[in-house]
Amino acid sequence: MMQTIRLTGVEVRRLLMNKKTYLIIALNIALIALGFVPFLRNLLGDVLSLSAESVTTRNIIYPFCLGGFGGAILWGISLILDADRFKSNGTSHMVNAYAAGKKIKVATLFAYMMCAVLTTILSVLIYLPICRARVEYYFGLDRYLIYTFIAMLPSILITLLVCDGLYLISQNVSVSVILLLILSGAQFSSIACMNIFLRWNMPQFMNVSDSYGSYGNIRFQIYSRVILLVMAVGFYALAAMFARRYQFGAFRSFLKNIREIKGLIPVVLAFAIGIVLIVKEPFIDHSPVMAFSDSVGYSETEVEYQGDSSSYEGDVHFNTVLGTLKGKLKIKLTDVASDKLNFQINSGIKIKSVTLNGKKLNFDVKYDTDDPDSLNLAQMLGVIHNPGKKTGELIIEYGGYPTISNSSFQKGGYELYDSIEPDYISVNSATLMPFFMGIGSDSQHIYVNLPVNHSATNNGLPLKRVKENEDGTVRYDIGSDYPMLLSAKNHMDEIPYHDSDILFEYSEKHAELVEKNGINQAITDVVDYCDKHLGVLKFINEEDKIRIQMLSSDNGGGGGVVNGNVMLSEDMMSPDTLSDSKKGTNKNETFMHELIHLYWGDLGCYVDDDKLWSAEGLDVYTTYRLVKEKYGELYAKQYYVDKWKEDVKFQNNNFYFRHPKYLSKLPDSYKTSIKDSVDGINKYSRMPLMLLKAEEKLGGEKAMDEVLKKLYDKGSYNMFDGTSGVTFQDFLDISGLTEEDLNIDEDF
Repeated sequence: MMQTIRLTGVEVRRLLMNKKTYLIIALNIALIALGFVPFLRNLLGDVLSLSAESVTTRNIIYPFCLGGFGGAILWGISLILDADRFKSNGTSHMVNAYAAGKKIKVATLFAYMMCAVLTTILSVLIYLPICRARVEYYFGLDRYLIYTFIAMLPSILITLLVCDGLYLISQNVSVSVILLLILSGAQFSSIACMNIFLRWNMPQFMNVSDSYGSYGNIRFQIYSRVILLVMAVGFYALAAMFARRYQFGAFRSFLKNIREIKGLIPVVLAFAIGIVLIVKEPFIDHSPVMAFSDSVGYSETEVEYQGDSSSYEGDVHFNTVLGTLKGKLKIKLTDVASDKLNFQINSGIKIKSVTLNGKKLNFDVKYDTDDPDSLNLAQMLGVIHNPGKKTGELIIEYGGYPTISNSSFQKGGYELYDSIEPDYISVNSATLMPFFMGIGSDSQHIYVNLPVNHSATNNGLPLKRVKENEDGTVRYDIGSDYPMLLSAKNHMDEIPYHDSDILFEYSEKHAELVEKNGINQAITDVVDYCDKHLGVLKFINEEDKIRIQMLSSDNGGGGGVVNGNVMLSEDMMSPDTLSDSKKGTNKNETFMHELIHLYWGDLGCYVDDDKLWSAEGLDVYTTYRLVKEKYGELYAKQYYVDKWKEDVKFQNNNFYFRHPKYLSKLPDSYKTSIKDSVDGINKYSRMPLMLLKAEEKLGGEKAMDEVLKKLYDKGSYNMFDGTSGVTFQDFLDISGLTEEDLNIDEDF
């Protein structure tokens, strides 16, 4: 061991005395700068398969991922050439007389690893002021250091182990380099693009949050890179078994070396640890991959009666450092319909014990392959066996780390998951507790214990504060049959609206941006415009409050509106989004769309979606009209009307759109992709153009407003009262137009 350490010191000095080493260091550092180039950054975004990009992702993750990948190739090829130097100059026997060949090779490997660490440290220091300036007020030194080292260093270390292993096996520079390039390129194939175990020197680094820390993403990255490092060590140890014996070739040398138990121990140990880590990984569940379409809504099913209870009480605690939760659910059953009680639970949350009146009950939890919706939400089906249909106090203890659906991960990467972090907690009902449908209760209380500096809601509604706990958390009663908890370290603005308020919750890191871009005024402009041109929100009174909540982009982001709760991804309010030249010069409309859904679809007028008719189309057209009023006709035409026309023209040129009979011959994945594209263009481009044509046919904006007001007045809050929404035929009847009048294809 001591000899290896001394040899490592010698090898480090040798490398540092070589000008080529400094050239590689300089090239590696320069490669990071390429990550700031828009074209390469967009290309890298496609490689990483990101659906959204935060400021931090664009200006820290992208550059250092590129630096790690490029550096891995540079250092890897250099190590292969270096490993061949004794063989090429015929001095291998002389060197082996001084020290064992294996020790020299290990020392050389360690020396290259130390140079890689040095390069990473220098890169982090050099780009610190650049990244700080580009990320602006979202910058945090702790997250910067974590992201940069994870994105860059493991890729180089893994590649060095693989390259040295390849040369040990082949003893040929050309073969080793070619295999390195093939293996590096293969990870960008469709098979490997969403597999953390095949993305070995280009990490599967998904979008990170600017505001809330992305601890779940960090845990995922560290765990996956540790797995790959362990497997790379195993490969290197296995490759060492091919070290040539005197006058023996690769295969015969391997058979000789493998007989030495001491040499096999690191091979077996490394691969065993790697396999265990893969099997036990807590982040992505092991459910079968099920194809699904975002354009297909979840079907409503009739809830089967399972029983009744006099009380239903849950108590949930969160460990925001580890990202886990533990809970206890007590149900006092007064009636049981079957000897089996069915429930759903997140696939990462494990049932620890089930008792009824103090006696243990058996239970089973499995993936429900008959329910693709549940699989795509990372949910499992659980069954508690209750022979004799006994009643009494049912107690379930559970806990764990909420996982991501395997299907969702393969489709969109590390998003659409429940998250438990110091600054952000977002969990649904099946993660919060075992979710029983069909068990009624006279008294239900689900208690959650949250950080004291968080503001928390359930489906947008504030939670009832119960007490402060001794551990510094606050106990709340979530009080809902279908809880959807969102708890975050947020700042809140109260914006006056009629006799109520609009509550605008956003991360404290966005405070300067909100003020600088006049977002509060933009919110007021939206509701004032809609009140004037459509009508005042129908289902809101002085006790109700509209709540606008920021969602972490690391959590999938997106947006939506339900019960007066407007949910917006932080990506909609980032400096890059608000200064994107592709969207114009006034960018507040990036989130206006979601606010307008309060009118078309939520608290105003519910719309019955049908092919070319949808709430989205009415929303987009209304956004266009608002933008036109605020920023001018030329602006609205350039960034709305022209884009709609471009999308529809693209759609009309699509072969399968023009010949739908051939669509059935395609694989399901292609059919789903084409259907999603058609549905999206219909909603966001074709229907707004139809409404614009209706405006022209009616004689202008004032006449169109009168039609929309009547349509809005006709609608009801039917999401819950069961009445039908306003239809395309309602619009035609009110406007006096026909479908032929609104045919836009003749304009193309």
